[in-house]
Parts: sequence; structure tokens; C-alpha cells
Amino acid sequence: MDNFLTTEEILLSLSQHKEVSIPEDEIVKEKKKFKLNKKLIFWSIVVLAVLHLVFMGIPLVMQENSSNLVGYQYGVVFKKNQDTAGQLIGSVSVIDKINPEDIEVGDDILIFGLYDQGNYYWQLEVTEIDLNDQTLRATFDGNIKNLYTFDDVKGELGEDANLVGLFYYTASTPRGFIIMIFFHALIVYVAYYFLIQKKKKDEEIYDEYKE
Repeated sequence: MDNFLTTEEILLSLSQHKEVSIPEDEIVKEKKKFKLNKKLIFWSIVVLAVLHLVFMGIPLVMQENSSNLVGYQYGVVFKKNQDTAGQLIGSVSVIDKINPEDIEVGDDILIFGLYDQGNYYWQLEVTEIDLNDQTLRATFDGNIKNLYTFDDVKGELGEDANLVGLFYYTASTPRGFIIMIFFHALIVYVAYYFLIQKKKKDEEIYDEYKE
């Protein structure tokens, strides 16, 4: 019998566990605050998507000069010592800057658009240099040597592009940039649906249920 509570103890326990009521206006304020946060998140995503597209579009607009602004440049490079009569294999790589006056015989350089292939870089090995005329001779296959000016030198081969690099290179082409626009638009739509549209539908269903 000692384990049973007295009437006074039961009443005291109930009074300590009373349900706390929240004013209705406070609930409305919290809901509005929550809605505002969702809208803020959505518009932040929109702004970031637009800025990212602008950033990715710089290489497409500025081409070779984009590295001066964004700090990187990617391109498809045909590496040296391939047979020009056969099928050439190119890889997306970083294009590093190079000072033509620092080039020495035996160095590798990149020339853009050889053999009417305007969208690709070619890796050539320097065989002769004439500093007075600002020219050099270089070969792609180890046999044929052609004369180039220092202005023809577009850089030197950097490391192969990683997944992010492939992503940015894709955006530097017209077709790739259109794909990136679609991809970013899809992200914005998904964010709109889950952050705003779905919430509206849930509220409409709840209002209908209350009626």
C-alpha cells in the first residue's frame, strides 16, 4: 500500500504536466517565418545557378582569353608521336600558359588548329628556335617539321582533366552549354517544387480537409 500515490500527490503530478497552449498569432508567425526561409533558400539557389552559368559561359564567349579571367582553360589535345594518317586520339587536358621566349629545343608546345582541325590543340616537340625572327620549328610525328611563329604557341600541356574539368570543358562548347542550361533549369525546378509548390499543395489539401 505504501507504493500508491495519495490524492494530493496525483493532483500535484497532473498540475506539473499541464498542456501549455500557444497563442494562435504566435503559430501564424512561426509559419510565416518558415515560409520566408523556404523562399529565401529557393531564390538563393536561383541566383547561384545563374551566376554559375555565367561563370561557365565565359570560356565559350572569350575562347582562349578565358584563362586570364577565370584562371583555367581546358581543351582537347592530340598528344605528339601519333600517326597523322591514322585515327588520332585526343584527351581533354589543362592548357598551361608558356612564355615563348623561355622555350628551348626539346620542349613540348601546343599549337591550335593544325590540319584544318580548328577546335583542337596539337602537342609538338621543338627542334629549332630563332629568337631573332621569333620563330621555331616543331614536329608532331617526329618526321615532318614545320615553321611556326611565337604567336602561334598557345601554351603547353598540363594534366589531364578530372571530372570537374570535363564538366567545364563541356560547357565551353555551344551544344554543351545548352545542356548545362537545361541541367541548371532542372535543378531550379526541383527546388521550386519541393520548397514552394509542394508546400502550397499540402496547405490546399489541409484547408479542404478542415472544411
